[in-house]
Amino acid sequence: MNLFLIKVRNTKSKPVKKNNILYILLAFLIVINVVFIFMILQKPQKNRKHPGDFMAQELQFDDAQMEKFEILNENHRKKTRAIHRNIKRLKDQLFSNLSTELVDSSIIDSITDLIGQKEKEKDIATFYHFKAIFTICDQKQKTKFNKIIKGALHKGPRRQHPPKH
Repeated sequence: MNLFLIKVRNTKSKPVKKNNILYILLAFLIVINVVFIFMILQKPQKNRKHPGDFMAQELQFDDAQMEKFEILNENHRKKTRAIHRNIKRLKDQLFSNLSTELVDSSIIDSITDLIGQKEKEKDIATFYHFKAIFTICDQKQKTKFNKIIKGALHKGPRRQHPPKH
């Protein structure tokens, strides 16, 4: 009879130990997940740089130039964001016609012409943005500026290609 009581007591204490181990393991996994989420959310913000930061660093703008540069950049970003939104809206409109049985080619031509006009508008805005940056440079910086622009033009646009299957 004493043996039975010992076994009953032992079987009751084992699940408690297993539960404690599971609770500890669960708490550990939650902590690890929180740490990973924190790291993932913080990483892009640390490494986020605007394309103009490279140019400002390379040209070594003084404080007055940097203030003008930041104003130019902010205005340019606002303008190009609006253009990008328009292009996206037009492309959505264009590709919404994929499911249409009979597509009116004049509508497609009209939409793609509008997209082309917006792309032109974006290129013109970018040209004048760089022209404005050029005007705040001193003579030494203008020489370096021309080299940076020439190098960027020869590299061409950075395009993202779809993943290979």
